[in-house]
Amino acid sequence: MKAAPRPLAKQLIFTVVKRLAALLLPQGFGLGEFVQTAKTAFVAAAADQIRERGDRVSTSRIAAISGISRAEAANIRSNRESRIPNAGRQRTERVMHGWYTDSRFVDANGNPRTLPLIGAASFAELVKQFSGDIPRRAVLEELRAAGMVQQSADGRLRAVRRHYTASGSSNTDLESLLVDTDVFFSSTAGDRAGGRASRRRVSVLFPGKVPASVRRNVSLRTERFLDALSEYLHTESADTKHNDRTEEPVGESVHVLVAQAELGDQR
Repeated sequence: MKAAPRPLAKQLIFTVVKRLAALLLPQGFGLGEFVQTAKTAFVAAAADQIRERGDRVSTSRIAAISGISRAEAANIRSNRESRIPNAGRQRTERVMHGWYTDSRFVDANGNPRTLPLIGAASFAELVKQFSGDIPRRAVLEELRAAGMVQQSADGRLRAVRRHYTASGSSNTDLESLLVDTDVFFSSTAGDRAGGRASRRRVSVLFPGKVPASVRRNVSLRTERFLDALSEYLHTESADTKHNDRTEEPVGESVHVLVAQAELGDQR
């Protein structure tokens, strides 16, 4: 596979990261955490690349091709936690951290106090200290939208919870994306190396409108295939347990990716 031109690579990165950010933001995942995770991934990928060439992996060589300093690469390789810059955290997370930990905003029991909107030891002061240049109204709207803060009739604010609570659908979306990404990159990596990947992603592109009858037929055949696959695996699993009772049973999952893409006028 030829290296993608830089403009195309940047467009790919922007598209992927934008969609990923849409899943991460509702869970309180900030830019600082993303950048630190990306640095760790670059170090791991650089080490793999050096190792695939049959060379000795070293911190200096990782730094040479990853763009990360030797000191930071060494920290990542030694599994030492790197400090996530406070400026990279979500402002809402920073505000709630202060509300739950700063002595001016907690009661004698260490619980977050109910705060007036403005004045001494108020929500306005809390936001000013922990949110930087973001107006208190914007922070309050986000906190209320996330269900982290409740406002009473007299305007006083009560902390409901400190962190975002990810919905079940958000976790499911991330799990599905993880599987799809693994399948996709396993396929491309296998093609690049000239070998066979352990997982394959097969897609069929139809440049036009797909008739409803074809959609129904494809859905039916897909369902039949999945049923047959499930029955086959369960049968094989039962036979294996019957023939070899000495091994500990090991559970694994098989992921099947079914995707559909269309081009053209769909009206």
